[in-house]
Amino acid sequence: MSDSEQLAALQREYRAYRLRVFFFLPLLAAAGISTFWNRYAALVLLGGAVAYQLLSLRPRQNRYTDVVVQENLRRTICRQLGAQEPAADGGAITEQTVRAAALIPLDERPQALRAVLGITGEKDGLAVMLCDATAAESFRLVEKGRKRVHFNCGCWVHILLPQDTGCDWRALDKDSVPTPIRTAFFSSRHSELEDAPWPDPVLREKYVLYRPVERPEQAPSDAVCSQLRLLAGYTPGYAAVSLQGKTLDIFLRARFLARPVSLKAPPAVQQLDFDPLPELAYLLRLAKVLSQEASAAQPR
Repeated sequence: MSDSEQLAALQREYRAYRLRVFFFLPLLAAAGISTFWNRYAALVLLGGAVAYQLLSLRPRQNRYTDVVVQENLRRTICRQLGAQEPAADGGAITEQTVRAAALIPLDERPQALRAVLGITGEKDGLAVMLCDATAAESFRLVEKGRKRVHFNCGCWVHILLPQDTGCDWRALDKDSVPTPIRTAFFSSRHSELEDAPWPDPVLREKYVLYRPVERPEQAPSDAVCSQLRLLAGYTPGYAAVSLQGKTLDIFLRARFLARPVSLKAPPAVQQLDFDPLPELAYLLRLAKVLSQEASAAQPR
């Protein structure tokens, strides 16, 4: 189906949703008016309005917003990566992917990660996977206090580089994970990693760096730091980056593939063609720099 045909189909879907709204509003108004003369009739009408909203209006609204999000991603990120339509779940990104990155806290209990809109594609020889993700992590404010759960929401990007970089480090925006939760995570679950001084004075103000205790030479190069500065200066989210060999993982807290869908007007081309994650271009440039450094380090 062409872009114009898909737009026409979405506009028909929007009109079908609006028809249900127009039916719902008089029903709700009738329930309000009837309270002045017959409260039993008002209860019946109100119950009918609630049932109509739950069984007809809300499902149609959810269906419409889902297809708009899917079409937006199909026209933008999927097209950039030569990918199929987004999967309902995280696709190639699983709990194991997140845990292996040793980047953000994730409960040990099953299903601590909820991933949706999984996309898998390729760009310039880089295998790229991404999805929207919510990670759950239990914590206590005090040692014996009540257990609470922190939900960290954002976009997870997983990139496989063509060559092993030989690097192993984590760079986290100080706001990507609340500081007490982050320090507890690295000290208790990843004690093999230590909080290290930054070689870059600009990033030192915004990011924290972790490296293996037994590999104190590990740190991002000047070229990589330059890319991280560009990303930090551009994104309104909070980035956390993990590099292990040829595997690059990035979590962008408060950035999402699924954009809010307006219900006030029918879908337009500008809305559907708007890139929901322009940060991806910055991440791909970072991956290319890492690939170039890995290639240059290979023996001739």
